[in-house]
Amino acid sequence: MNQTELIVETYEIADELKQSILYKDVIEALDRLLSQEETRNLIETFNKYKATYEEALPMKKHYPGFKQIAQNFIESKTKLYTHKDYITYQQKLSTLNHALEDFSDGLNELLKSCYIDTVHSCKKV
Repeated sequence: MNQTELIVETYEIADELKQSILYKDVIEALDRLLSQEETRNLIETFNKYKATYEEALPMKKHYPGFKQIAQNFIESKTKLYTHKDYITYQQKLSTLNHALEDFSDGLNELLKSCYIDTVHSCKKV
């Protein structure tokens, strides 16, 4: 398989992935999460407090109001991370990521049994 064929095959695999149930489940969970005003507000609030917290963190106790900033960040993170739709989204995303890791591991094993010749093709060892 030469380099061009490998690239074409990679795009075909990506297209197949987008048709998989795991991928569709993640997209559906994300759409559900973003379609609700409540969860959009939780995400927006979390992102706002996270940015403020990350700005203040290097100076910690010397930053005015750091304790309140940290408290706001923790509370917003807790509210978002414990929301049922966010949990569902994270679970589906984790399942997809594990499947991708398994695929990647299998691909790495396959490639270990090949060597790349001067025309960039995979030959069995």
